[in-house]
Amino acid sequence: MKNLEEEQRKMRERMRAAKPKKTPMGRGSQRNSSETNEIEALLKKIETLEAENASLRHQLSVFRDHPRSQERSANLSESERRHLFMKYSNVRRY
Repeated sequence: MKNLEEEQRKMRERMRAAKPKKTPMGRGSQRNSSETNEIEALLKKIETLEAENASLRHQLSVFRDHPRSQERSANLSESERRHLFMKYSNVRRY
C-alpha cells in the first residue's frame, strides 16, 4: 500500500512538472491597437447577445406561465368533427 501511494505521489509530481505555466495577460503585456479594437468589439457583441438571451428567456417564461387557450378541436361539436374527418380523410382522386 505504501508503495502505491509513493508511486501516485511521483506521478503527480511528474504531471505538475509537465504542465505549462499559465501566465495571465496583465496590463503590462504588449497589445497593438487592432487587437484592442477586436477585443472591445467582441465584448460589445457578448453584451448584446446576453441582453438578447435575457429577453428571450423572459418571453419564454411569460409564454409558459400564460394559460393555454382552448384548442379548436375541443370547441367543435361531434357533428363538426365527423364532417372534418370525412372531408380530410377521403382524398379525391382525379
